[in-house]
Amino acid sequence: MLIRLKDAARRRFRDDLNAHRARSQLTDAAYAASVLRVSLNTLKKCLEPGSELTIKRRTFAAITQHAGLDSSLYGAATPAGHSETASHGGYSRAEFGFLAGQYLLHRRSFLTAERISRSVMEIAWDGQKGCLTFTERMRYVSDGGVPQSSDYSGDVFMHADRVLMTLLAIKEGEVRMTMLHTPSRRPADNQLGPIRMAGVVLTHGYPKRFYQPVVSAVAVEQVARPRPATQLLALCKTLTPGSAEFEAAAADLRVAEEHAVVFTPLLWRDHKG
Repeated sequence: MLIRLKDAARRRFRDDLNAHRARSQLTDAAYAASVLRVSLNTLKKCLEPGSELTIKRRTFAAITQHAGLDSSLYGAATPAGHSETASHGGYSRAEFGFLAGQYLLHRRSFLTAERISRSVMEIAWDGQKGCLTFTERMRYVSDGGVPQSSDYSGDVFMHADRVLMTLLAIKEGEVRMTMLHTPSRRPADNQLGPIRMAGVVLTHGYPKRFYQPVVSAVAVEQVARPRPATQLLALCKTLTPGSAEFEAAAADLRVAEEHAVVFTPLLWRDHKG
């Protein structure tokens, strides 16, 4: 989404940014990169004379935030339905609201990777926070035969330029992070079918008699038809080899493990041959 500043609003934005720039002893390049966190060309574009400035909303939000400027003074206040905090990515419901829905998440078991654990997740737009939020529910049996039950919830962070989304949950000091690529928007007729995503989950596991960081590839698929909460929760399970559900999930995970994750020790091993 683009923002256009014209006439008096354009001049005031340029003057205020110039005043902020004048207080810094950095070079233009260093000021743009380390203070505003934009490119040098973007800085020059904002400061050059002209009656109109067209700039990406995300870039404008970054500049005003890092320079301590009030965007409302330039007739470009954050529109309703946009994330109020730049830390979430400043995205809007119009941009990413299509991600709201119910999903299945598959990952291999942490101890042996022989089984596949399936959890369920719901993503929704939170009007008060101005961002997407999620709740993930897990009900499975560990490799050791112990039933596991846990729920996580948190906010969804977006980095549109890098096509990344991060689902961050913090629960009683425990941090769990799922990093996924951002899928393409669905057309009105949704001929692309259910949304599918791949990435990794970073959490803490207990595979070696003590807790330690665990990284696992995840394959995510949208539930085609929304289900009541109890029916959705019933989809949580442990998939075992030999079943059709296991084979389908394993095929998706193989793609995720090969293409959705870069694990440097493996790259080093392969390089050394």
